[in-house]
Amino acid sequence: ITPEKFLDYIKNRRDKIWYHALHYLVFNIEDHIASKALLFDVLKEVTSKSPIDPIPEHKFYFGLGYILRLNLNDKRIVRFFRNGKFKINTKVEILKEILEEAGEPISTRPIIKEEEKKKMFKDFLGEDFLDI
Repeated sequence: ITPEKFLDYIKNRRDKIWYHALHYLVFNIEDHIASKALLFDVLKEVTSKSPIDPIPEHKFYFGLGYILRLNLNDKRIVRFFRNGKFKINTKVEILKEILEEAGEPISTRPIIKEEEKKKMFKDFLGEDFLDI
């Protein structure tokens, strides 16, 4: 797949777990190698669909698996090693240009306002739990 086609493909998928992980590998890690556990720890909050809880680990890993299918110029973009680590497998400079043009990852996590949080806590603490 050409860089142009790859860019067109990823532009509308910036909310995907694999896009968050690819962006993190390219821009936030010096040697462009990270374990799946590290990626989960770093990205579990921003990839969650829940305003309160992080994404469940099994759902994160399911979404992350797609990163291994990505190709650029007939070469896999990311390699997975037996020790559970992902590594960028192509020229990082080219990927940086493509990802910069595509844009930052998008988090679709709903945000709860502080007033709503306080109200939820007050309601919870004021609950008598007689219906249980």
